[in-house]
Amino acid sequence: MVSEYIKYYYQSLNSKPDPMKNLLPIVIAALVISISLFSCKKDKDAERENLFTLFDNTYITDHGYIYLGGVFENQSAQYVYLCSPEIDIVNMQIEGYGDVIYLMLLSDDPANLISGDYSNADDTFSAGVALAYDSDLMDGMLYYMDPDGISTARVDVNATTYEIEYSITLESGKIVEGYYKGALEKVSLKSKTSGPLFLK
Repeated sequence: MVSEYIKYYYQSLNSKPDPMKNLLPIVIAALVISISLFSCKKDKDAERENLFTLFDNTYITDHGYIYLGGVFENQSAQYVYLCSPEIDIVNMQIEGYGDVIYLMLLSDDPANLISGDYSNADDTFSAGVALAYDSDLMDGMLYYMDPDGISTARVDVNATTYEIEYSITLESGKIVEGYYKGALEKVSLKSKTSGPLFLK
């Protein structure tokens, strides 16, 4: 019995450790961390909703429209309307009661809104907000962008899906932060309800 123990002891001294056995726990830990980080990122992306915040309130903008407001050489003025569920554009007019984010983006394409960064600093972006807009009265609480503030939009166009992340500094100094991802229905608008209704 003692001899068997001594034999086993010397074998253990002479045996080389398997490096894979030491690495295995590290590899498993790295895989677990990677999967966790990927899942968190995926959940974070999935949590983003089509909405904007103002005055500590959240406003849903679940659908949107795009209107070609004018063409200037190789550029086009694209008006984007991000609307609450009760607002629609029907028969070339804005109808309903609700909230609207309106963006004017000067696109480097004569016909389409293209991906890129837009800013009031380089005169490619203007915006504002209409809360409680009533189409019967053609009025609402209108908040205009501060031309001296910093307002930006980042646009990513993938086929018919538009992803727009925007920040608007209002004349009051309040900042509107918003996000939209989805389709934009192309529309035409009568002069009374086109961009100048909202933009100074």
